[in-house]
Amino acid sequence: MIVRGRRDWMQYRLLALDIDGTLLNSRSELAARTVAAVRQACAAGIKVCLVSGRRPRSMARISDQIGLDTPLVALNGGNITTPDTLQALHTIALDRPKVEPIMRAWWNAGLTTFASRGTAYPPDMYYDLDPSIPQSQEYIKVEGENIAKVYSLAESTDWNPLRLSVNDNEEQISYARDLAKPFLDAQHIRPLLSNHYDGSWYYELYPTQATKANGLRFLGEYFGIQPEEMVAVGDHINDLDMIEFAGLGVAMGNAQPAAKEVADLVIGHHDEDGLAVFIEDYLLKEAGRGRKIV
Repeated sequence: MIVRGRRDWMQYRLLALDIDGTLLNSRSELAARTVAAVRQACAAGIKVCLVSGRRPRSMARISDQIGLDTPLVALNGGNITTPDTLQALHTIALDRPKVEPIMRAWWNAGLTTFASRGTAYPPDMYYDLDPSIPQSQEYIKVEGENIAKVYSLAESTDWNPLRLSVNDNEEQISYARDLAKPFLDAQHIRPLLSNHYDGSWYYELYPTQATKANGLRFLGEYFGIQPEEMVAVGDHINDLDMIEFAGLGVAMGNAQPAAKEVADLVIGHHDEDGLAVFIEDYLLKEAGRGRKIV
């Protein structure tokens, strides 16, 4: 375990958790010990909030399994909803005129494009061409009624997407980046490139203000909690800003080097109950398990 500038554990009132690579193990499972530890944190009065690149509907299933009642910070901070009805509390969308040329370029190149709409009612995601990689094919199958196919996102939809993405192999993702580059506007569009544990690659476009750090800012105002009273735990490049924003930034042992570099604390691997051990032995150690933190 690596510690940089450890602080007083008693001050923390909010625990922000990434999902994939942090809360879940490499098999996308939610371990029983992790569930128990998160529930202990809740019982001690800590607000535990899920902060993810996932859509709200996908996050809600995990939130419900744990028994959380806090807002879901979805789509990397671009869509914040209630955990039960998925009512939007805060939404940031892409400016359609800015991204429609990218939709057309990707469609003309035969690249499957996914667009998130951010509605509480299914479908809340759309795509326009049949994907070539098995990971995306399985994703569509699992999503069922939550996702719908259209002829062309540019021609068949008229709303402002919350996120546009291409999920493919590394070569096709590089092609997608090259096609999008002439249309990117740094004032309105934030590109994010990442690779998943299953070997697939993602090239995603978000509104510039859709970040996990801004999601924590919203939660701070919502609950009346200051940044220095927050703990943020993550593992990937999209977690960097919230790890730096929180009073205590924590990286998983399986995290990318960039996340470990900016973190105050590096904890155990997600396949070795790293998050659970951190909560049990550090976050709640001085607070006393089960005693309210005020």
